[in-house]
Amino acid sequence: MRFLALGLVMLLASCGGEVDSPQPSSNDVVAAAPGRIEGAADTHRVGTSAQGVVRRLLVAQGDKVTAGQLLVELDCAEVAAEAEGLRHRAAAAGARHARATEGFRPEEIREAFARSSAARAEAARATANMQRAQALHAQQFISEAAVDAAATDEKRARGEADAADARVEMMRAGARIQDIEEAASEAKALRMAAAAALRRLGSCSVLSPVDGEIVRVHVTAGELVSPLVPAPLVSVADLAMRRIRAEVDERDIGRIRVGQAGRVLVESFPGRVIDARVLEISPAMGRKRTHSLDPAERSDRDVLEVMLTVDPSAPPMPLGLRVTVQFIGEDGGDKKR
Repeated sequence: MRFLALGLVMLLASCGGEVDSPQPSSNDVVAAAPGRIEGAADTHRVGTSAQGVVRRLLVAQGDKVTAGQLLVELDCAEVAAEAEGLRHRAAAAGARHARATEGFRPEEIREAFARSSAARAEAARATANMQRAQALHAQQFISEAAVDAAATDEKRARGEADAADARVEMMRAGARIQDIEEAASEAKALRMAAAAALRRLGSCSVLSPVDGEIVRVHVTAGELVSPLVPAPLVSVADLAMRRIRAEVDERDIGRIRVGQAGRVLVESFPGRVIDARVLEISPAMGRKRTHSLDPAERSDRDVLEVMLTVDPSAPPMPLGLRVTVQFIGEDGGDKKR
């Protein structure tokens, strides 16, 4: 009898018997397909673009998390110092731009005018001293060197007076348009650099993108994280409900429709049938990704991905668990089981 059964299997294989997808087991089943358990959405592999050492790991596998919750914190002291320095430089550049745009205050102009008047008075005194020295030298009362010293003092005083007058005129005229534009560009560049540094600093705090459950932690405290070797830090899945991603053989796609009822058979729960319903159907064919343990399974056939929702009363099932999905015909979907 054993040899007869073995011969029958070999005969089926040699005749091209298809064993790459589960076969319907009852009259109301129109198609069957392998599938895997998923969460309510695709699993989020959460990473970061920052570089640093993991300072705090705040979650563990199986923890429930909410969107925006802190999961991992990196030590980014250098980035924080850079961001603070750029913030101060941007503030100073903004103040210079504002001053160039608004011009000098009346009090500053009056102060500059007073300095100019004092410089003019000093120049007049130096001119009088030089003239007196020239007269005394003509009468041979002082040396020529004394006259030269008075002339040098007079030239210095006049230069300082001219500079003071020029500053008053400049303050009254206001900054040139080129100076204002240069100050504006400098302030903008520093603000952008400070914002970029703050974004890098924000990347040092890794937050959960969704409400869900930690399904895997990929790092440990003290581990170096670098964008040069991108890798997820934690994986978060929304387990508020379970879905099934089934791969329907290309021969059966005409029997599948959105809203169609289905049954889920799980080897881990023998004898139990879990109700499901087709949620969406992929618009394109693809290659098989869910494989059984059958060595005779064919993997060269195209499949259509079909997403099904699972009855909320179904027992908890781990993500990635292999299942078999049976699709019910229109008549069978209305029967009570």
